[in-house]
Formats: sequence, structure tokens, C-alpha cells
Amino acid sequence: MNNKLDKTLKETLGLESIPLSEKINVIQDQIDNIDKIRERLSSMLQNYKEQHIRQNIKEWYDKCSNILSSKPILTMEDSMEFGFNFKYRNTAFRCCVSFDDNEDPYWGIKGLTENIDSRPKVFETLQKMIIQSNKGFHNYEYNPKEWVVSDYEKKEFIIERFITLTHLICDSEFCFIIE
Repeated sequence: MNNKLDKTLKETLGLESIPLSEKINVIQDQIDNIDKIRERLSSMLQNYKEQHIRQNIKEWYDKCSNILSSKPILTMEDSMEFGFNFKYRNTAFRCCVSFDDNEDPYWGIKGLTENIDSRPKVFETLQKMIIQSNKGFHNYEYNPKEWVVSDYEKKEFIIERFITLTHLICDSEFCFIIE
């Protein structure tokens, strides 16, 4: 296979009839061009991936808003995240769906001004309420300190997961939606 590819490259680049020093220059120029093309393709790929994520987030936002009938009212913090704010034991939180570098989106609850170090009992009781709800919630073990609970979810299940989490929060006598 390499011999056939080498032959095709030599013919395409016209390497057969030029001196060795020019062959080196022609090949180096082609490598430089390939590197530029690779960089440009990588940039375009990243741009398209971000557009696709924004498209998914907007679609999920619209579907969740329709299902919830504005109870609570969902907001988009930016084009990569949506959710709602609420208070639990006088501490402000955000329940949201977003993406990071992972292929799958994530759902979660994060403290808006506090973290597990500043309010450990509040974070722990809210986490227990979610995890022990028998609704299938699990906690990602590498959460930053501001996250009460979160986990990655397959795209096809993220709406269901978020709606279930929203109902759990809205039905709790200890949670109050911030509008």
C-alpha cells in the first residue's frame, strides 16, 4: 500500500523529474499546507460542535419550557446552559442543564454564592434529598465544591432527567423558586 501511495504522490507532485533538494522543498511545502489545512479543519470542527451544542440546548430548553408550562420559568444563562434558580434553607441554588468538554450533557444543582465548605449541612441534606429520591439520580464523584449534585446523561434522556429533577425540587416543601 505504501509503495502505491508513494508512487501516486511522486506523480502528483512531479517529484520524478526534479533534483533532490527541490524534492525536499516540495514535500516540506506540502507538509506545511497539510498542517494549515489540519488546523483550519480542527477550528471548523470545534465551531460546528459548539453550534450543535447550542442547537441542542435551545431545543431542550424549548421542550422543557413547554412540558413545565412556565412552572418554574426557565432561563438561559448563556447559549450553553438553561435552568432555574431556587432557595433551599435560605441558600440560593441553580438547577440546570449544560455541556462541558464531554460528549454528553450534564444536569445538576449548583450553589450560586455558597459551596460545600461554607454550608456543608445544607449541601449534604439537599444532595441526600435528590440521591435518595428513588428517581435514579447519581452524583458525579469529581464535582467541584459549588455543585450539590450533578451527572452526565445521554442526550436522549436529558429532558426526562431535568424534568424529574425539577419536579422533585418544586414538590419539596423546603425549596422555593426564585423568579
